[in-house]
Amino acid sequence: MTVLAIIPLRSGSKRIKNKNIRIIDGLPLFYYIFRTALEIKEIDKIVVSTDSQEYKNICEDYGLEVIMRDKELSTDFTRSEDVILDVINKLDQKFEFTILLQATSPLTNGSDIKKSIDLIKNNSELKSVFAYYKFNGFFIDDKDIISRPRTQDKKPKFIESGNFWIFKTKDFLIKKNRLIEPLSGIEVSQLSSKEIDTYEDLEEIEPLLIKNNRVKYKKYYKSREYSDLIVEDPDGNIRDLKNESNLKYDDVKNEVEFINSLSNKRINFLDLGCGYGLVSSFINNKYNKYGLEPNEEKIKNATKYINQENLKCSELNEFTFSDNFFDIIMCYHVIEHVNDPEYFIYNVNRILKQNGILVISTPNFNSSIAQLFKDNYRLLHDKTHIKLFSDESFKFFLEDNGFYIIKIDFPFFSTRHFTKENLLRLLDKSKISPPFYGNIMTFYCLKK
Repeated sequence: MTVLAIIPLRSGSKRIKNKNIRIIDGLPLFYYIFRTALEIKEIDKIVVSTDSQEYKNICEDYGLEVIMRDKELSTDFTRSEDVILDVINKLDQKFEFTILLQATSPLTNGSDIKKSIDLIKNNSELKSVFAYYKFNGFFIDDKDIISRPRTQDKKPKFIESGNFWIFKTKDFLIKKNRLIEPLSGIEVSQLSSKEIDTYEDLEEIEPLLIKNNRVKYKKYYKSREYSDLIVEDPDGNIRDLKNESNLKYDDVKNEVEFINSLSNKRINFLDLGCGYGLVSSFINNKYNKYGLEPNEEKIKNATKYINQENLKCSELNEFTFSDNFFDIIMCYHVIEHVNDPEYFIYNVNRILKQNGILVISTPNFNSSIAQLFKDNYRLLHDKTHIKLFSDESFKFFLEDNGFYIIKIDFPFFSTRHFTKENLLRLLDKSKISPPFYGNIMTFYCLKK
């Protein structure tokens, strides 16, 4: 065995009671650093040291090995070194290196821990490695606090962070100190160095943990295999996609009225995934209208409503349109059809101007009707829907990719689908679900 990681969890925190097991986004605080350590293959064993039976039970529920320590090792004056020594002495296995990790530094980057392990393993002279970050600001005892040079011109100072320390175990047993010369440091970011000590710290770090969970550990959408386009809707009606203009306006009335009310200036508008151009036909001609559509047949029809020189027949990618070109983008029922929504929304953000407006619609696969009808939910029956979002996950997806949500709309009551017949169909779950409130969601966004 080579590398042991120790996570101390004392139960008697004063400022935030039981902060080490405080639930953040459904997980106890200690789990974040544990999960980070689990992902580092160079760490052979992870152990928690605690004085609390409650903490022990919770940690074991999450798969951690726990070593109980005596109460005298859990006072406000207990040194971390005493806790480390207690763990090492109680373990049967011997480890060449030991890492001290802090549950209160949940933003610690696993790659930084790995770098520290590689550094001490590959340098036989080193006995310990610590984390630090650069500080280019002014301390009050700085001589240049009055003259105030530019911070980029100042000689930086280096501050030890509280993320982690790694050291050779045999030298620690002699020195009883986690920092043993010769030593070296690993530079980490100030963000990853943030510690939770007060409620103010918690308010700052909690949303970052929630966002990291969404980006790395949770999925914004479910994926499924693509099937050929079906023009027969779930009710058995054959759709004439080219000649639905009257019906189409009813479906997009809210979005169109919002866009048409925005500006009297002639600014750039993109109908993204314009299809046959029917949506653009309702957009006021005060806009310079552009269209993007990968289907050649549809593009030909779209020339009725969009100047041919403003139409592109392609997928959206990094070569499509210039950066910061459009003032308004409408993306009506497109993103559920694309293979890579992250790449798609990245390019939407790229071609939209700062504070530009995105109006984007997609099915809500976690609507109340989807939950009620399950496999008979009507929008599941279009097999070209290969990325399935919920209203919550779509909000997170947009916010995490550079958009501020102005409002969310579930157009139904103002559409042709709000009928007595459809309401009565709600009573029979054995058949395909009817159109209903929440099936479709439209997000109105600003580019941050």
